[in-house]
Order: sequence, then structure tokens, then C-alpha cells
Amino acid sequence: MALPTMAYQQDAREAVTHFKALAQAVDLPMMIYNNYVAYKVGLLPEDFVAINDQKNIVAVNESSHDSRRITDMINVLGDRSAPSIATQIELMDLARSEMAALTQAARTDHMVRSDDSFELYESEVEFKGSLPS
Repeated sequence: MALPTMAYQQDAREAVTHFKALAQAVDLPMMIYNNYVAYKVGLLPEDFVAINDQKNIVAVNESSHDSRRITDMINVLGDRSAPSIATQIELMDLARSEMAALTQAARTDHMVRSDDSFELYESEVEFKGSLPS
């Protein structure tokens, strides 16, 4: 996963240059983490056009909180973005599966709500009282 720079706050132009340089420097598959909230730079679908020719950029973890962004990426980038979307769905399914296994191993699976959020407790005593016998 390739992240924007952390020590320096980039604008979109600089982030595109950064990701393109990373893609050209390695021959590994890359997933770009696009998260405006965390990094204060959010690439728009139009920004990805400049790096669309980098074949080792295989996915984008889109965390813009704008559900229209995925549709916009498909409209702007065409079929090139389809593997990225499929990969992101697979990664989300894998994360959900791993979380289920971890919560079961930690005996906290009873805390998982039907919407995959967690039931939180105010104290250790309250938590221990919730454990199945």
C-alpha cells in the first residue's frame, strides 16, 4: 500500500507525482491509499488519469467518504478501475474474516453487533460480566 507523504502535506499535483515515482521505482503491485481525512490530500478521479498508465498500480483504497467517488472513477478511468474495485471488495471481505477470527480467539465475538460495530464497556468489571460462561 502506498501512502501520501506524512511529514509534508502534499497537494494533489504533488501526490500524483509521488505515486507515479513510486510506481516507476518498483516492480511490485501497488495499492494507493486515498484518504483525505488522514492525509489532507484527496485525489479526484481526474487526478488518477495521470497515473493510469502505471500498470503496477492495481488498486485504490478509496476512503473519501463520498460514495459517488467509485462511480466517478469508473466513469473517468473505464475498465482500468474495475480490478481495483474488485480488489478493494476482496480486501474488505478478508479484513472482515480476519476480524471475526480475532474476536473469536480473544473471546470478544459476543461484542460484535449485527452491523459489525463493537459493543463497548465502561469498565473491566462490566466487560468480564458480559463474557459467556
